[in-house]
Amino acid sequence: MMSPATLRESLSAMNVQLPSRSLEFELMCLCARITVDSVAEARIRALVRQEVDWNFLIVTAHQHRVLPLLYRSLERVAPDEVPELAIRRLRSAFHANATRNLFLTGELLQVIDIFRAHDIPCIPYKGPVLASLVYGDISLRQFADLDVIVPVKAVARARALLVARGYRPEKRMSEKELLDPIRTEKDITLFRDNGIELEMHWGVTTDAHPIQISPQLLWKELGTHSIAGKSVQTLPYEVLLLIQCIHGATHGWERLGWLCDVAGIVRSQRGLNWDRAIEHATVLRGRRILFHGLALARDLLGAEPPANVLQAIQEDPVLIPLSEQVKGWLLSESPVPPGEREQFFMRLREHPADKLRVAFKQAKSYLALTSRDTESFRVPAFLTWMLYVLRPIRLACEYGLTPFTRFFKGIFQS
Repeated sequence: MMSPATLRESLSAMNVQLPSRSLEFELMCLCARITVDSVAEARIRALVRQEVDWNFLIVTAHQHRVLPLLYRSLERVAPDEVPELAIRRLRSAFHANATRNLFLTGELLQVIDIFRAHDIPCIPYKGPVLASLVYGDISLRQFADLDVIVPVKAVARARALLVARGYRPEKRMSEKELLDPIRTEKDITLFRDNGIELEMHWGVTTDAHPIQISPQLLWKELGTHSIAGKSVQTLPYEVLLLIQCIHGATHGWERLGWLCDVAGIVRSQRGLNWDRAIEHATVLRGRRILFHGLALARDLLGAEPPANVLQAIQEDPVLIPLSEQVKGWLLSESPVPPGEREQFFMRLREHPADKLRVAFKQAKSYLALTSRDTESFRVPAFLTWMLYVLRPIRLACEYGLTPFTRFFKGIFQS
């Protein structure tokens, strides 16, 4: 396992605009562990005695959705070392998050009861269930909405029940119009008073994701978990782990909180069948996506996978540079350079056919016209086709050839 000191040296060696932020980032990573061992505790005490930018740390922890974990660790490990104003801010935010989580949990359980009363199977997904199942405490995870999975054939009925409860669909659609998003999307969003946002899923991936998980896989070998005395269905740990790795990879692991989910699942090894998790990833041709998430959770959060998984990670030479790339993104306050994320997506895929598939999707997005194109080049309607030729030229003038070089290089790299 990478030690805290080694992590600090690795971060300091990166070519990042603000290397001083590595102190706050290391402290955030150490405190974001669900289980903080004695070595991490000693390092936390050493770090808080240095010149920590507490405002930056608190704001960044909130952005990364790890603020409750940050507060809990600091309160337990070094309460007298943290400035009073900082600990008060953290305590206030922690209690506000806990109150909100309890409120959302109550709403989720009522929605599940309504679905059960109408014989609609549902799997609560992420949110309170993941907090309880993986973190052991719903107050320790930051989440802003609720997610439930229902069978495809029950989407219309489930939506009608939610509307009857007072939810408003993000887009008003008839049952016939609902068929289009069911074919192409994975969920619809509904809103209710008090800021409740609920995503009703029939799938967890779309064509835009690095790999696709069949909705049928979601309903196999379900487990059960008790929340507030009520038993709910849960996804198997193996599927949950793969989903979290796909989700994080899709977003370039922008939030440390997503890695906390992965690390928490890894630490729940008694309920995780590693052979089955690897089998699922192998069938989907997503082993590198799974191992990359596990490598990051190990390096940044100390979540150690079994020896055979660790060996598989070490045998893939692409994973180390990919992990360093993500660490640089996490630490940097600058946007990810154009083209770098696209190359990252392609390098995550092991098979040439999958790389080309990702490249084709990204090429389509590059060629899609925007208002900038129509404003930059005023052409008659019958010459609109010329904008598709001029768009790459405009992008090259604005960003140079580096994004395109990265894009095509990603196709041919391992």
